[in-house]
Amino acid sequence: MHYPPILVAMLAALSAGLSLPAFAESGSIIEQARTARFENAPENALDLLGDWLDAYPEDSDAWLEAGYAQIALGDLDAARLSFEQVLKISPGYTDAEVGLARIDYFNGDLMSASDRLDRMVDTGDTRELRKQIKTAQAAVEVTSARAEIFVERSSLSGGLPDWKTVAASLSDRIAPNISLNGTVEHTQRFEREDLYTQVQVDWGSGDRWASYAGVGGTVNADFRPRAILYGGSQFGLIQAKAGRAALDGTISASVAEYTSGQVTTLSPGFIARFSGDTARFGGRLIALSDETGELRYGQAYEAGLDVLRGLGLRLSWSDAPETSEGRTFDVESISLSAKFEITSQVTAVIGASSEQRSAYDRDVLSFSLRRAFR
Repeated sequence: MHYPPILVAMLAALSAGLSLPAFAESGSIIEQARTARFENAPENALDLLGDWLDAYPEDSDAWLEAGYAQIALGDLDAARLSFEQVLKISPGYTDAEVGLARIDYFNGDLMSASDRLDRMVDTGDTRELRKQIKTAQAAVEVTSARAEIFVERSSLSGGLPDWKTVAASLSDRIAPNISLNGTVEHTQRFEREDLYTQVQVDWGSGDRWASYAGVGGTVNADFRPRAILYGGSQFGLIQAKAGRAALDGTISASVAEYTSGQVTTLSPGFIARFSGDTARFGGRLIALSDETGELRYGQAYEAGLDVLRGLGLRLSWSDAPETSEGRTFDVESISLSAKFEITSQVTAVIGASSEQRSAYDRDVLSFSLRRAFR
């Protein structure tokens, strides 16, 4: 059916007229939200945008402004989701790509941030972010080295002699996302002594995944492993958003050769992170093939809380097999530790734990001091 041209023009004008108020209101809402963000009130910006996005979920500009307000609040996981929503609606939206690069930068994933920028058209925003990334990379190179000293003393029931452990480690960042760590540990148990050493490599990509692998061993071992190969990873499963915690998966495995035989361990688990990682809860299952080839199983749980800036607490409990004196025992343990950031470069950790074993009980006090070098 053919309509008269004048009727088609009238219908088009009417349609445009009906959409103009919503378009104008969208610009007003976004401008108000941006003003609130610039006035250090990003929560007010999100309040303004929330109802609007419920009614108009395809407004990419509103999602973009929401993402930058969430960055201002420190909710980087939610901001990532907002920017990804922008790109679903408007693929190639440069401001959203820059937002994702900023999130990678804030998470310390400098390589990913640079890669994103390399795929974008050069603008004032991208040039400024590149400068920030270069500054951060230079700072990483300057503050890459860390040294740590660890001491532990254990008292045993039944009049058995104390255990003593002293360890020292040094790590250095050899690439933006790769660190190398070496540890030397001297342990005395039942009047026998072992000197254990290990080398570990850590690598990852910001808060999305992190992995490690290492090898260690003891010359003339009595109770520490003659040789051990181990590794593990932590990876994101569920990203955080308003009202929902982030959930990470974990996996670790090791193969160790003791004087009594080979011990193999596999441990899958999870970590839930709440309120921007200020609170954490995790658990893992432990499957172990001991020196006799017997399969053993256990479990462990841990909760952490950042009480104040510079002060964190950690509580853990486990009921699992453990290889300590060259043999594997079932051990039930509970421990509590406190981490103190003395300065921006110095961190101390004080811990205490209690273990119940079939042959004896063990109470442990430990202290570690870590120093970052600029």
